[in-house]
Amino acid sequence: LTHEPIVFNVTISNNQVVSKLATEINFEITGRVMVVSNPNLCMTLEASSDNVVMATCQLDDSNQVFGYYSTEQEIKIGEMCLEYHTSSKNVYINECYGISNQRWYYNSETKEIKTQHDENCLDKAGTNNLKMYRCHGGNNQKFEIPSGWDMTQTTNPSFEMIRDASERSTTFLELGVKLRTNNDDLTIMANGEPLVSDQVYTLRGNDDISTTIAIVKGPGHRLKIPPVTLFLRSHCSTDSHNPIEVSSDLWNWESQDSGERFIKFTPTCPTIAWAGAMMNRQYPLTIGADDLLYTNFLLEVSIFNQGFMESTLFDRSIHNPEAVRAGEANIQDILLLYRRVGASETSSWKNGILHFNKTRSLFSDSQYVDFSMKNVEDEFGYATLFWDLQNVSDGSFEVKVISRCILSS
Repeated sequence: LTHEPIVFNVTISNNQVVSKLATEINFEITGRVMVVSNPNLCMTLEASSDNVVMATCQLDDSNQVFGYYSTEQEIKIGEMCLEYHTSSKNVYINECYGISNQRWYYNSETKEIKTQHDENCLDKAGTNNLKMYRCHGGNNQKFEIPSGWDMTQTTNPSFEMIRDASERSTTFLELGVKLRTNNDDLTIMANGEPLVSDQVYTLRGNDDISTTIAIVKGPGHRLKIPPVTLFLRSHCSTDSHNPIEVSSDLWNWESQDSGERFIKFTPTCPTIAWAGAMMNRQYPLTIGADDLLYTNFLLEVSIFNQGFMESTLFDRSIHNPEAVRAGEANIQDILLLYRRVGASETSSWKNGILHFNKTRSLFSDSQYVDFSMKNVEDEFGYATLFWDLQNVSDGSFEVKVISRCILSS
């Protein structure tokens, strides 16, 4: 399992300001928008339409990853903009036009999201649909936005370079990384290519150039890393001895206590592997009737937490209220699944019933047990439970364990 890259969408543009040439870079930071009334719901673009609703947060759902482009005050998914339909009051995705009902801002005190069009608030209806409605202060009109979204200022962060427009009508700029700020072996990608050497951009008149910057995590274990600094430098023969240079930091998370800014990666779901009798098997595991009678139809099953040096499975589980942290991937459950050999449909997998020990009588049939519960894992990272085979008919089966995580709010 790998960490998803952190992506910044960058626009480099020339704008005539009086008799000056201003060059700005603005970042679009992506993330999820959650509603206070139900923190397990994320803003979601419905797959089959352009409508936007609140749906259960899923780590692998790209339709829940929105970006905020602070210069235009646009909330975007891909190249499309979130729009407020002024007649129906519905919220949906449309082409970007820069109009007032596509320009969004956020009040950090009230947690309300509004547009420049009027004073209505973004509202989660009882059906989980999103509409604009008169503001009433209810939790269904309060939202948590991604760290790093600055919905009150015009740029965040920004580069600015002022040159006399009479000097030249074409600007040549180098975009690069200040290597001394990259101490964690991050890979900085620009338009899909590693930014190992400076990229040169040519801007004429009021040109806009869009660039996607992605930060890929290095091999270390740290998930919170100091910002990396990008720079813009003039790239012209007249500037060769004294180029103009400006810089700004890349970050996506800010501490509410200290104000420090970091690049923060969301933890992946913990990596697990078979242990005990199921580990590295080259041949099928055969279980006879006499074996099952001897063990009361309970089969010992063990897994290994490959990240046990960092945290136990329970430390990352929703079963542990103290472990749940906003914006991080917490274990929902770790399940044992099985299906008959030869079955190919996803729906053919069945959930194996697990017990804490060999005394089945202590547990009701409805009791739910999984590997991420308290005291299941030992100090060396091994977690053992007992698979109940009493209602599993004879045959050959494929067996797997999976960890499922949810994004906590």
